[in-house]
Amino acid sequence: MFPLPGLSRRAAVARLAGGGGAAALAVQRLGMTAAQGATPTAEGVTVEVLGTGLPTAAPDRMLALARVTFAPGFTLQAHTHPGALIGHFEAGAFGFRVLEGESARVVRAGGAGTPAAADPMAGEPVPPGTEVIFNPGDVLFHDEDVVAVDRNAGDEPVVFLASVLFTTGEPFLAFVAGTPEA
Repeated sequence: MFPLPGLSRRAAVARLAGGGGAAALAVQRLGMTAAQGATPTAEGVTVEVLGTGLPTAAPDRMLALARVTFAPGFTLQAHTHPGALIGHFEAGAFGFRVLEGESARVVRAGGAGTPAAADPMAGEPVPPGTEVIFNPGDVLFHDEDVVAVDRNAGDEPVVFLASVLFTTGEPFLAFVAGTPEA
């Protein structure tokens, strides 16, 4: 079903307090916090929900696609996503530091549409304790086991498309207390 009844194409975001009092952002429940006609921003982040659906092959899961923009200097503190995430970077330099988890992989931009990104084992693993800088055309995959810190590592806005397959009714992301910040 696309789009979901009652869900605007753009969903509002809720602010949450991150570790150490740092401001953080989460899309609490797509549809329950829908904003009509505006792309929400919260302290350096803009999340524009481009589409959602309920795949029959994954009962009790929602698939969402969003365009996310991080302003220069923004850091999203330690967090997880309640499902698999794939991101494609369109602009800027995105810092991704894995704190826990083994499923993160990076596929570097290649020629014509990054054909290697279609292979789920393509690219290189990102082990815990490692920060990777993603640039335009690069692809990130990780499953729900990953705890990470995301940041804008450059002087220009970071823009990326993120698709997440997550449990219906769960927050788009959850902050993890007691983890290092960056």
